[in-house]
Amino acid sequence: MVGTGRAAQLGVLVRDAGALEAAGRLDVLVFDKTGTLTAGQPVVEDLALVGDRAGDAHRSDDDGGVPADAPGATPSRGDATARLPAPRTSPALADALAAAVAVEAATGHPLAKALRGEAERRGVVAAEVERGSLSAAVGGVTGTLADGRRVVVGSRAFLEARDVDVSPAAEAGERFAKRGWTLAHVAIDGAVVLVLGIGDQIRPTSTRAVRILTQLGIRPVVSTGDHEASARAVATLAGIDEVHAGESAEGKAARVRDLRAGGHVVGMVGDGTNDAPALAAADAGFAVGSATDLARAAAPLVLVSGDLARATVAVELARATLRVIRQNLGLAFAYNVVAIPLAFTGSVTPPFAAAAMASSSLLVVTNALRLRTFRSRLDTAFGKES
Repeated sequence: MVGTGRAAQLGVLVRDAGALEAAGRLDVLVFDKTGTLTAGQPVVEDLALVGDRAGDAHRSDDDGGVPADAPGATPSRGDATARLPAPRTSPALADALAAAVAVEAATGHPLAKALRGEAERRGVVAAEVERGSLSAAVGGVTGTLADGRRVVVGSRAFLEARDVDVSPAAEAGERFAKRGWTLAHVAIDGAVVLVLGIGDQIRPTSTRAVRILTQLGIRPVVSTGDHEASARAVATLAGIDEVHAGESAEGKAARVRDLRAGGHVVGMVGDGTNDAPALAAADAGFAVGSATDLARAAAPLVLVSGDLARATVAVELARATLRVIRQNLGLAFAYNVVAIPLAFTGSVTPPFAAAAMASSSLLVVTNALRLRTFRSRLDTAFGKES
């Protein structure tokens, strides 16, 4: 009770005490990327028309920005406040972007918000769409515009699964991938017309949280549906070596189950609907505060502030709680080992026995209350320095 109460004070909502106990025994913690290791506030950093529309310049040409393959280029910081004013938007680009934003209305994924933000920045209004045609799935979304055109927006694998040839977007996609950006493709009537590079800033506390988890003996793992280059760029910044990219919701859940089958106690941190199966399959599931309703429902532990560092706090607090439980069991056992033989021999009077029993209860309760002063190493000078 004291442990769960202290967890709430520190920004961790515990809905299942058993999950808090499991968190204290974790030796592997699996992270989603977008919205978990990163801030979940992506922006469109660059875009390029491809295929028959490739004659129109992409943003780097219009804005005078740093080419994606320039020496020293680094993964995006996703700082929307530092971005340049909107460049000239050609009719072909406006049409493709309007179509993409129209079908993205079917999803609340952070990448969809990035597309809507880019359309607003360029003054592009979403096209009319047949609401009943919208369908969102892992990796993308499809829909039909009012004029009858079929639109598909999503990852390369999502488009290929719907018989769309994405090879015209390969060159631009590779250029964006070198920057560690997430790729989103737009196809209209079966032909890819636009590829976007979407960047997101890593959470300020992610690197420190991962470092402390490693010091606690917990192995960090990234499992994401994003492509390899983007996943590794973010993982490197966070200090994580083990990365599994291109994984579906079922793939994430299977990875968690495989780790558990290998004898590990596994935690999962995620925020999306596609993370829900893995959150439910883990010994301890952590949903960040901005998670979807399904993710929060599947996770017994919720990081209220959305700060990944709260997962580290939860693990440390869980271990401290288990230590106190063991101490209290030891105290109670020692008391009974001494007191029961004395009671059998008649060496203690009933008033003394009652007082001793009350003292024993007071001792374990007082010991438990020490958890109210618990502080994570994240909040200490050592943690801040690390």
